Amino acid sequence: MSDKAKWDARYSGVEIFPRQPSDFLRENRDALPRCGLALDLAAGAGRNAVFLAERGIEVIALDISEVALQKCLQFARERKTTVAAAVVDLKYFNIPANSLDCIVNFNYLQRDLAPQITAGLRPGGVLIFESFTADHLRWKPDFNADFLLRPGELKEMFRNLRLIKYREATVQSGQGFKSVASLAATKLK
Repeated sequence: MSDKAKWDARYSGVEIFPRQPSDFLRENRDALPRCGLALDLAAGAGRNAVFLAERGIEVIALDISEVALQKCLQFARERKTTVAAAVVDLKYFNIPANSLDCIVNFNYLQRDLAPQITAGLRPGGVLIFESFTADHLRWKPDFNADFLLRPGELKEMFRNLRLIKYREATVQSGQGFKSVASLAATKLK
């Protein structure tokens, strides 16, 4: 089964997807730009994209799943805001250099995107990134270890950005516990 088919099937189910933004994004809302253009990588059903749009930021939500992005657009309409969306496989996507005021990336790890993410931010642009660490295997032993961050790896991936906040922790989520590395950083002017 292709990645697209797998994610379309997951988002086609009756599962209720979170409507609240990721906690780490909400906790770092004061670091976000007040306007400009944001990219939500692997946006899923759009909870973070809609949160950014409600703050007055133009948002482009990217995901491999058309079904997920339809949910994202519906959620934006319900919240009386606008999000642009594009179905893309991020393995074949190029982030335009110096084009974005904000990039958010939650629960998705594609290591070779890190240089593009850094280059894609305008000076003063903000990155909010959170993904699972190797410790997450305690909670989900069947998780593919290729998509888990090693200790200190996230900070190293974005070493050319100025850190606002960084943590590696186990946090409670709506589905139990998860072990994550979380980073808020800005591109120097």
